[in-house]
Amino acid sequence: MRITSNSYMDSLSESEMQLFSEQKKHACSVYHLNGQRITIPFDREDLLSVLMKLERYMPDCNSLNCLADAKRPENRNRAFILWNTIWEEQANLEALVRLKSPHDNLFTIEFIAEDEVPFHRIVIHRMDEFYPLIMDRRRLKRESCRRNQERERDHMLRVQQFRKTIRDFLIGLDVTMAGHSMFLKQAFVQDRIRSLVPGCFKNYGRCCDIAMYCYAALLLGYMDTKVWRKSWGEFNDDVNPNVFGDTSLLQNALWLHSRIISNDNALKKMVGYTSVPCLKVTGMV
Repeated sequence: MRITSNSYMDSLSESEMQLFSEQKKHACSVYHLNGQRITIPFDREDLLSVLMKLERYMPDCNSLNCLADAKRPENRNRAFILWNTIWEEQANLEALVRLKSPHDNLFTIEFIAEDEVPFHRIVIHRMDEFYPLIMDRRRLKRESCRRNQERERDHMLRVQQFRKTIRDFLIGLDVTMAGHSMFLKQAFVQDRIRSLVPGCFKNYGRCCDIAMYCYAALLLGYMDTKVWRKSWGEFNDDVNPNVFGDTSLLQNALWLHSRIISNDNALKKMVGYTSVPCLKVTGMV
């Protein structure tokens, strides 16, 4: 929602003005990648500060049933946070947008790239009663029925680029550590992860690097044959749009120092590589 001039306001009909007055009540905050707040029109509250006072949980795409638990009285001081890839992987976007809790403890966090706005930024929304009003209802309904082809193409391009980054890193590792076992290569990658973990809080670039190295370490972890084979099978599936969903979840959880709700064994291993005490993978809350 961007207001450019008074002439825009004057051009609104009475019903549009009424809608706009309701939209202004929605809580949204914008930040630089280091967590520094960016002032925006109709800024209501500092949502990052709000989140820091709550116990934070980020569910993976297979654990969204836990969002219903946000309504429970015992969870009033727990924040349930949806992240970028949820919106890429879920079909029924309308249902997600209309989620509500009497404790106002449902949030979304989104990374917006500089090709869409003047600079990279992170946006946090509170999923309050006014949240659905800021959405383009027709587009939302259309994408709930049929995914936007341009957005799908852009998403797959990012997936392919990330896959190439990991593959190039592993190839480079084979060159620099020629003759070494996969166990030693994984140990080297884990050492690099641990060297980056200090200072990753609210450092988005470092969180992205850590998440990438965690996935690389996963592909080198042949000792757990079941997880290793499954991870390589997904990594080599060029048409799988969701292969790096857990990696995206991990980098967002690192930025927020949030717990993760998941039963995925590969994700549990990646979180384990970080050794961040507050970054825990749990089942349903």
